[in-house]
Amino acid sequence: MICKYSESPDDMNNLLNSKNILFFNNISDKIYCKIYTDQYRNIHCVVYYDINRLKQAVLFKAKNAKKLSQLIQLHYLIYNYLSVSHAIYIGMELIKAEISLIMMQVYVQD
Repeated sequence: MICKYSESPDDMNNLLNSKNILFFNNISDKIYCKIYTDQYRNIHCVVYYDINRLKQAVLFKAKNAKKLSQLIQLHYLIYNYLSVSHAIYIGMELIKAEISLIMMQVYVQD
């Protein structure tokens, strides 16, 4: 499924209520990431996962995207079960967060 950006909450509600949404059952869908920045110019990545009935949340924090991605790679379960497309998405979001810090802008995760 391809979603487009919509400014209308009604469009998003209609999309969520439609029967055209595909739900995937592979392991990578059991990993969710929330990326945000703080006032101390740090990038945070909270990774929530549910693998083999093990529900955990792991917080990674670093000053730049490269260090943060290296930290995520050190976590065995996250690194081995993350799909390629999800890893690319996280990488893009980390770069956007770092650029927003450099440009002194507010970062909002897509």
